[in-house]
Amino acid sequence: IVPMSEGFVKVGRHEGKVMSLHYGEGYLVSTSEDKTVRLYEAKSKELKAIMSGFSYTVNDACIFKKDGHLFVIAGCDSQGEKPLYLACFAVGLNPFPIPSSFVQHS
Repeated sequence: IVPMSEGFVKVGRHEGKVMSLHYGEGYLVSTSEDKTVRLYEAKSKELKAIMSGFSYTVNDACIFKKDGHLFVIAGCDSQGEKPLYLACFAVGLNPFPIPSSFVQHS
């Protein structure tokens, strides 16, 4: 349950521990150790997308709009070892990875 200006929003469940939860652009995005990212529309409380295919726990994500498209960038840290893996999803379009030249390793 996430407190918001419209009241409380109950979001669905992940199979594992929730690692992060963010609100932006009218959406909630949650990440989990179940290796998924879930996107909910805040007003309707409807699950809009489940992004999967990660090899490790998804630690964090951000959400933003650019050129009228909604994007989610999510990352996992390969069990605490380098490199940091990032994936970018254009919501409503087929998921696509960020080209390796855009990924910075910490």
